[in-house]
Amino acid sequence: MNYLRSSLCMLALLGSSVVACSPTYAPAAYSAHYGAPGRLHPNEGEVAVEGGIPSRIAAHVSLPVAPDLRVEAGGETGGGVFERGAQDHGWALGRVGVRRTFRRGLLTGDVEGGVAAGVGGARCGNAVDPTTGCVGMPDVDGLRWVDRGAGGAYVGGAIGVRGWDVLEPFLRGRAQVSVAYDVPVTTYLSALAGLDARLGPIDLWAGVGIASYFNRYESLAGFIAEGGISVPFAFRR
Repeated sequence: MNYLRSSLCMLALLGSSVVACSPTYAPAAYSAHYGAPGRLHPNEGEVAVEGGIPSRIAAHVSLPVAPDLRVEAGGETGGGVFERGAQDHGWALGRVGVRRTFRRGLLTGDVEGGVAAGVGGARCGNAVDPTTGCVGMPDVDGLRWVDRGAGGAYVGGAIGVRGWDVLEPFLRGRAQVSVAYDVPVTTYLSALAGLDARLGPIDLWAGVGIASYFNRYESLAGFIAEGGISVPFAFRR
């Protein structure tokens, strides 16, 4: 995803790869991956924080509107926002979405969808020097990431196995489409495998996976790692 550029640039500096470090992307609507589909009981809500490598952090509140049907509202930021000396690219987005959870015996699953809006993204690394060029791109516009309005939408789903109401290995996939000012439409695909554990009043999860983005100027794929913490709560409508 857009945050993958940072890790590949680091590899380039170490001599492990040869890549340009001037990304062009519209930010993903939801770059973190939520965790296991069955971690909440049917009438629970939650407050959750999740983050990962390459750098990003997200938080949301989830409320049930019916058993195993929830609305979510939250936001995230990441990319060069966290990296001293990095090029001027990053993002800050707010999002709203819905999640429907399914259960059959030990099997759990969910489907998700939502939209996001805010600022972020990059065109040729948001370079300010007009002589700077990227492959296939004739010019730069000199705008910072905070000057680029951005938005997007996502859909995805997951499957898990909930054992003893404590542990749940899971697999999650997601597709996204995003736009940003003076940046081509950017498409994201990702998959994450992980493990979730409920420990008393909190829920913890971690996972690893692969993510990619592509647009008319470039494409990129790489590995991701992330984790999160959730504080579930009973909710009566």
